[in-house]
Amino acid sequence: MTTTTTDPILRFDLMIRRYQIEYGLVSKSSPASKTGCNEENFQNDSQIAQLSIEVQISVSRLNIIMAGTGALPAVLAFIILGTNCDRIGRIPLLILPCTVGRLIRLTIILLIVELNLSDIWFIIANIVDGLFGSNSVLPSEK
Repeated sequence: MTTTTTDPILRFDLMIRRYQIEYGLVSKSSPASKTGCNEENFQNDSQIAQLSIEVQISVSRLNIIMAGTGALPAVLAFIILGTNCDRIGRIPLLILPCTVGRLIRLTIILLIVELNLSDIWFIIANIVDGLFGSNSVLPSEK
């Protein structure tokens, strides 16, 4: 697997874990243990299932917002980079999104994890990534 395929998996796992902590399904002090199965404050399994559905809805909503906010700057970047492709060359225009855009986005995601920043920083990371054109430049492996 390459960065192109592992990055979304790790990002989705991070978002799911953050929302599980927010909704009380996972303890913040011990994230490996599910508090819903161990605590008495949950009435039954249906309440745990309902909270799990809320987590999935929240993560899906954030993913949709991230996809839209990352695609719009990418379109602008494609127009700007595409018009300069013959002047600058194709290789530098492929290296720019692969390195600079991804490194900035991954740095922001690391800061999100380390400093426990809000979800808006996921969106900002996607916008920065889109501005460098790396949202759709790199083909994904199937």
